[in-house]
Amino acid sequence: MDSLSTEEFNEYVDDVVHQVTKNKESLRDTLQQYKGEVSSQDFKKISDEVNKKLKALHFEPFDYEDVEDGDYVDFGPRGKLYVTQSDYHKSYFWASNKEKHRFNSDASGWSVYKSDAIKIIQKGEDVDPDDYDQNDEDED
Repeated sequence: MDSLSTEEFNEYVDDVVHQVTKNKESLRDTLQQYKGEVSSQDFKKISDEVNKKLKALHFEPFDYEDVEDGDYVDFGPRGKLYVTQSDYHKSYFWASNKEKHRFNSDASGWSVYKSDAIKIIQKGEDVDPDDYDQNDEDED
């Protein structure tokens, strides 16, 4: 694989920065799109340059790997949900729309793509788990 020209390199960097800052896409997933298109050496350079630009913009990219059990997360069009199992599957969280079940790993809910997570609204560690129902399911 040939090394990228300066123009091609800058186009890749600008595209990744745009997707992450404007489209709110995951930095990890966005970079992975280009992994097979460029040499590993260029990929590393692109990744480093993207991180420099994001830092200069004071933009903190969201990484769904930071989501933990009990976190209240914005999933964009899927809504805001409480993640009850962050390790449910390598590609999915298990989540509930009921705040009282945010720490109940057996709560009814949905599997939601990890990559659909946009941001953490409230960390579970910022609230007291004892204030929430750990076991009971709703009868409704």
